[in-house]
Amino acid sequence: MRTVSNKFGCCLRQTFTFIALLCLLVMGQLTTRAQEVTAAINGVVSDPSGAAVAGAKVTAKDLDRGTPWPTTTNANGFYNFPRLPIGNYEVRVEVPGFQASVKSPVVLQLNQIAKVDLPLQVGNVSETVEVTSAA
Repeated sequence: MRTVSNKFGCCLRQTFTFIALLCLLVMGQLTTRAQEVTAAINGVVSDPSGAAVAGAKVTAKDLDRGTPWPTTTNANGFYNFPRLPIGNYEVRVEVPGFQASVKSPVVLQLNQIAKVDLPLQVGNVSETVEVTSAA
């Protein structure tokens, strides 16, 4: 009878240890995510008539570090940069047959979601339209 209780106690200790380690692992993951220092940029790319432009190449360039973050617009002309380091950015969209459109600087602060809509104008690929606005 004694061997049965020893086996049960050993099994119980192993189960408890496993559960404790699993809890520590999950809590460590939650703490790590809470410490991220990021922000986001999103918006819509549209043509002169206001229609959404799908498949447009959008780049958010980190002006502080020189890092480019590329993406493309979806079928609704929407683009999203969900987790960017905080800092100063230039957002540029390029589509064949349209002038490039640039918005700069876009200043990202902690947990900010900046909405940057980029209108396009028909023109040569070598031309650029710079969008400016006061913060």
